Amino acid sequence: MTSFFIPTALSFRTRRLASLAAIALTALVAAGCNAPAQLGVQVPPTGPTILIGPKTTPSTLVVSVAASVPSRDVAAVLTNTSQPGENIAIAQVNSTSEVLGSAPLPVEVPISPRPSPVGKGATTFQNYTSTAKLARWQTAKKAAEAASLAITTSKVSTWSKSLAAKLPTQFGTSADLGSALQVASDATATLAQAATLGHRVILAYVSSLAGSVAPGSLSGTTVLVVVAPSRAPSASESATVQTALISAGAIRVEVLPQSVGIASMIDQAVSAGLATQSVSDNLSGATLFANNSATLGSSAATVLAPVAKQLIQTTNASAIIIGFASATGSPSSNLTLSAQRAASVANWLEHMGVPAAKIIAVGEGANDFVAPGPSGLNRRVIVEIVAG
Repeated sequence: MTSFFIPTALSFRTRRLASLAAIALTALVAAGCNAPAQLGVQVPPTGPTILIGPKTTPSTLVVSVAASVPSRDVAAVLTNTSQPGENIAIAQVNSTSEVLGSAPLPVEVPISPRPSPVGKGATTFQNYTSTAKLARWQTAKKAAEAASLAITTSKVSTWSKSLAAKLPTQFGTSADLGSALQVASDATATLAQAATLGHRVILAYVSSLAGSVAPGSLSGTTVLVVVAPSRAPSASESATVQTALISAGAIRVEVLPQSVGIASMIDQAVSAGLATQSVSDNLSGATLFANNSATLGSSAATVLAPVAKQLIQTTNASAIIIGFASATGSPSSNLTLSAQRAASVANWLEHMGVPAAKIIAVGEGANDFVAPGPSGLNRRVIVEIVAG
């Protein structure tokens, strides 16, 4: 397998960004703060400093191509959605080549620490001086934030364009969703050898929605499926795929037809997925349900109340409820039982005031064991809370 690792570029993207950075740095110097040495501005240090810059969390975008797609479409997604520190892999079904890279981290600008307030008994002059120092520091902080954002945005933009330049002119393969997700899994494993993945987004261009996915293989992942125009899915087909991928662990699934005007929707969905934050709660089935039962027990309210509270209080939060069963019954009965358990939890949350639109409930059957098959520990419910 051939891999291309893209070096970090340092040039400015536009004159506007350059001007913004220069103005911000001028304000920093005027406020008596240090500027980053790599910018060629040397200011003698005046004491301890703190670093100002954008806060980022690890994220990963894997683009898996199993359909005929112009390279410019994939390149546009990369350049429009790339973030500082983001890991990216672009892979094609039936090809041994991958394009891999990690975006530059945020540039942090040093400034002096926040001035300490004066103590009790300070004179009027001391209070005035303290207020003036704080005002100058706040101006310097805003200038540092602007400079950091401008420089970081420029570096990431230049990097993403360099990465896009490594793509083939045209992706011409043709394969199903199952194949695309397998390729995405392989590319993710390659990235994981050298990077912290954080939240993952898989963007899969596919020729059909056929194929299977292994249980648990999409845990914590947002999956965006773009289907070839000749195979535009019906509403029922899209719903079936969404249920299957959520059962495999995905926290959000969108199925989109490849058509004119879809580019902005893809960009928005990828950006939202990279910014998604999720928390997984593994709730003991022994606490919630009796053996071979989907009826919530008397102690269930104690376990589920914090989940309901978080969903009600968190803006734009939703929950994916996944029910599981132990291996003591038949596959079909275990699948039914696990779905009934997930539905019982969903119904309880709705009764407590969680809107039904915020909840998706699926049954996984006797899969993804956490203990030997017959163990009651496998009788459980996972609640994945997604905010973003």
